[in-house]
Amino acid sequence: MTIGSGNGRSGCWQSFSYSSLLSAPLSSPNSPLKRLSPSASAKSSKSSSVAPGGSRGGGGGGSLLAEDLLVGRTKVFLRESALTWLEAARQRIAIDKVCALLIANLCRCQWRRCRRAVLSLQALARGRSARLEARALRAERAEAEVAQRRELEEAAALRLQRWWRLRAAAAALAVRRALPRRALAKAWL
Repeated sequence: MTIGSGNGRSGCWQSFSYSSLLSAPLSSPNSPLKRLSPSASAKSSKSSSVAPGGSRGGGGGGSLLAEDLLVGRTKVFLRESALTWLEAARQRIAIDKVCALLIANLCRCQWRRCRRAVLSLQALARGRSARLEARALRAERAEAEVAQRRELEEAAALRLQRWWRLRAAAAALAVRRALPRRALAKAWL
């Protein structure tokens, strides 16, 4: 396997035979393949001997060593052990990303359901409070209308009573005034 190709497309994986890689001459000065130097090998074995699960060292989990890869001018060549280590690390990262996206989607769906439920409960509560307030306003308005009608009826009754008392008093006065005349009229007759 190679990482990257000479055509400028990075991240492109191509297959090749590992036997041709192992039989390739490395000692020529113009060779595009160069083994890592011992200092670089020590640095990369310290920095890159991490198993895909996160544990260091070669404890049976298959670690990435400097001898398992070759760095060329434009390509990086990997042995089978390095390839399996990188594939396991890539799969672990892909699994983590897929799990994170799945969890995020599930949480988002749960949040949406919860939000919809809360909004419907709020709408029901607001509707009930608005209906109760409207009922209270209608009752208050009806009470005000009844009180106003009573006041009008009482005012009309008072007016009628005044008119009736005034008429009765006027009739009584007319009778009193008329009495002496009648008496005089009788006397004359």
